[in-house]
Amino acid sequence: MINYYADVIGNITVTGHIVRIDFLSQVAPPAQQQDTQQQGVHLQGSHRLVMPLDGFLRSLDVQEQVRAKLIADGVIKVEKKEPAVSTEALR
Repeated sequence: MINYYADVIGNITVTGHIVRIDFLSQVAPPAQQQDTQQQGVHLQGSHRLVMPLDGFLRSLDVQEQVRAKLIADGVIKVEKKEPAVSTEALR
C-alpha cells in the first residue's frame, strides 16, 4: 500500500457516478512573496482520488463514525453554531 499525505481537501467534483477529490499540501511561498507581508499558507495540489459515487457515500459514513467517536472521547470539541438563516425567515 502506498501512503500519501495531504494537509486538506481542496475540491470535490461529482460528474455522473464518478467523484474526484483533490488533495492539497502546504508549500513554501513563492520567492517573490517571501519578503512581503503576504506570507500566508500556500497550498498546492498534490494528488487526486477518483472513485465511484457509491464508494464515496460509504466513506462519508465511516468518517462520520470516526468523528462521533473523537467527540465522544473528548479528543475534539464541537461548538454549536447559530443557523445562518433565522427560522422566521423560512416562514
